[in-house]
Amino acid sequence: MHIKNTLALLSIIGCLAAAPAFAEEEATTKFDRPPMPLKTPPPNYPDSMKGTGGMVSLVVIINSDGTVAEARVTKSSDVAFEAPSLEAISKWKFKPAEVNGQPVKCKITVPLRFNS
Repeated sequence: MHIKNTLALLSIIGCLAAAPAFAEEEATTKFDRPPMPLKTPPPNYPDSMKGTGGMVSLVVIINSDGTVAEARVTKSSDVAFEAPSLEAISKWKFKPAEVNGQPVKCKITVPLRFNS
């Protein structure tokens, strides 16, 4: 099993449409310096999916202290990968995004790839 989640995944950072019931009104998608992952524990590979690869795309709200405030799945190749992805991303820690040298709450997209 190999899970690829490198800094390249943050190259997808960009503007996303607002979603109902997802507290992002204070999260910016425009920043001078993007958040940088510091701690990225990988998701557990579901036993039922052994031998099958997949991908999950998550919208993640990162607080100004670098902790993950919220995350939601926007796309996945299989629902079996969704819960492990959400559980793992909740444990990630970031150097926060900055605007004018100040840490800010932000919203990014994080793709997680599952390779068996």
